[in-house]
Amino acid sequence: MLLLLPCIAASCTQHDYHEWVAKRTIRHYLLTKPIDRYRPLAFSSLDSSFTSVKDVPEYQRADAIASLSTWFYRTHDLEPQQEAAYRQKADSAQHVCDSIEAAFLPTFIGWKMQHIYTSRHPEKGRVANKYTFYFDKHMSRMVHEEMTYRELMMSTYKREPGFYGLDW
Repeated sequence: MLLLLPCIAASCTQHDYHEWVAKRTIRHYLLTKPIDRYRPLAFSSLDSSFTSVKDVPEYQRADAIASLSTWFYRTHDLEPQQEAAYRQKADSAQHVCDSIEAAFLPTFIGWKMQHIYTSRHPEKGRVANKYTFYFDKHMSRMVHEEMTYRELMMSTYKREPGFYGLDW
């Protein structure tokens, strides 16, 4: 048991260091953007990021066919045979999606951290923004950012902060 203690401590220290690097990188990145009066509100913990089945081209194609076929037969007045054909096409494409999902094994690709900050908008005043930032495996660079919401008026935000992601 005593032999595991240094390993656990080193692991925690490395994780804390990676969190510090992620926060510093995000702040630096945002300070290089034309953001008026950037003020950080919250950072999530650093979390693992994995590949997604939704990034597989075959899955994307089958999902698009299933979605469009379903939309088409639900929104158009079709003859029964035509509707049956579109339903069959949607079901078949959904079966392909289900098969791909069942066989898919996610792979660790790096790290991610969410960040909520406020900024000043010319018409809206103070607004809240939430993004997820993705990092490579070695925490050497930011590889992607994804907006959750942007320029949400603070009066709306303050009413239900948990709904907007401040319940970490």
